[in-house]
Amino acid sequence: MVIQEVDTYGTVYFQWRSWDHFLITDATDDINLLAANIDYVHGNAFEFDLDGNLLISSRHLDEITKINYETGDVIYRFGLLSKNNEFIINNDPIGFSGPIFMILPVHNNSEQLVRVTSTFNHNELFGVVDDLPVSIPAGESTELTISFYPDSLGVYNDRLTLNYDKFGLGATERIARQVSLCGVWDNTLPIISYLPEYGAIDVDPESNVVVSFSEPIRKVGGALIQDSDIPDLFSFSVSNLWGDSVHFNGTISEDRQQITLSPVETLNELEQYFVELHSLKIEDDDGGVIEHPEATVFKTGLSVYITPDRNKNDVLVFPSPFSNRLVISSQNNIIDQVYIYNGSGLLVLHLDSKKEQYEINTSNFTEGIYLVKVLDKSGEVKVVKIVKVA
Repeated sequence: MVIQEVDTYGTVYFQWRSWDHFLITDATDDINLLAANIDYVHGNAFEFDLDGNLLISSRHLDEITKINYETGDVIYRFGLLSKNNEFIINNDPIGFSGPIFMILPVHNNSEQLVRVTSTFNHNELFGVVDDLPVSIPAGESTELTISFYPDSLGVYNDRLTLNYDKFGLGATERIARQVSLCGVWDNTLPIISYLPEYGAIDVDPESNVVVSFSEPIRKVGGALIQDSDIPDLFSFSVSNLWGDSVHFNGTISEDRQQITLSPVETLNELEQYFVELHSLKIEDDDGGVIEHPEATVFKTGLSVYITPDRNKNDVLVFPSPFSNRLVISSQNNIIDQVYIYNGSGLLVLHLDSKKEQYEINTSNFTEGIYLVKVLDKSGEVKVVKIVKVA
């Protein structure tokens, strides 16, 4: 990152270069330092402080840096999560980091080149990151990056206006399009579910163990979980925690909400197995750490008696965010029970009509976060986190 003060003739009066003051290893742990191109600072914004010196916000350092505008020296580095924080910060276990980014696809349906020349929104927590104008050729698409930087827990809504200006001699036409934005910051921990479930019997000895999370997860500290990390996150043993270890490999899904544990060898028949997620290893994207171990215990059956489930049920809960209507649908099975809980854990709706699809009027639901727990007739459970907006 380079900051310069330049006059209209191109004369440089002030220059500050990040590599003169920051080490590449100062970057947050989620930055790949072996990549071909490493953006280890990523300055989000800068501002002049009241004393005339410069404040810089760096996303990939999780810090605010104050720069002497005469000498370029670093005055201080501030940020609870920064590796170079110089302050004692009381009563703040979370700290601050960079904003959340959303990708907004924009398609030009016209037969002419158009430009997104300006934008407008009401809530300062949202913003367009891209430099404008952005040109979109006829029939093609581009993506705009929207930042979301909440200052407290909650659900935030906004309406973004995109202005498209035609250009050319005498061109005065402007077309505006609006997009609804919704951002959520919550500190609830992910809900964890295992398959096989706790207490399951007659489990196929060739089964994998699938661990599902109600929201994306990562390692404590912010680094993404790699497949090679998974054996260090779980215990897999015979009978109980102190039994013989089961060697296994692990994979994590692209959405970071499911981990699959695959035993290297087929499990024994008629044997009890214990699987536990270790405490203080995993957190959600808001930094909420799973502080207590989560486990399942199951018993295998005889391979000859086991019929693989070739019609695995898929439950869909949509839309999310939702407003006045919520649909819960099963593709291959009858839904036996539906439980909907609010963000405080209180049950707000229970349905047991035993059908393949529910359409629920949610106009009387208050805005916020809800958990939907769905049980099908086979006993399979799915838990989904959704958001109600105005």
